[in-house]
Amino acid sequence: YVLEDGTRLISQRGMQSTVGMSSGGSGRAHRIAEFSERLELRINKTNELSVRLKTPVLFTPFHGGKPAYGYEATCLIDFCELILRCREDGLMTGVRYSLYAEQAERVIRAFAKVGIIAVIDEVTGYQYKRPHSELTKLLALYVPPEHRPWVKTVPQEYTKELYRVWGW
Repeated sequence: YVLEDGTRLISQRGMQSTVGMSSGGSGRAHRIAEFSERLELRINKTNELSVRLKTPVLFTPFHGGKPAYGYEATCLIDFCELILRCREDGLMTGVRYSLYAEQAERVIRAFAKVGIIAVIDEVTGYQYKRPHSELTKLLALYVPPEHRPWVKTVPQEYTKELYRVWGW
């Protein structure tokens, strides 16, 4: 999601499911923050990420409906990097934790591949020439089928208008 001020968010539920955590159950709103805090303690790192995860943003999705909780989008990458660091340090044992680490690695690799293409397109101006859904289709190649409904497209006209308004 993108807020009016340009803040990019990933929903709480989307973030949890992306790394393979279940998102159901009452009273589990801060499950991902609690997990992050435990991991940060294991590697003697300040709990900066877990603090960010304990204070999600309440927003109304653009399609309407009930308000939802979300995190600043880069929290997903920070969370995946934390999981991978713990795995590298031998602190992620067990089948469930191995699943989280595998998912985290997939996420990092997928966004790295799409990111380099997006940067090159941005620098060369190709983002105006390519089909507007090209990056979404590319990302979908790396996203498991059960997570593909979370992949959204933004109309090219909207992006062009933003660039015009902001003088980019």
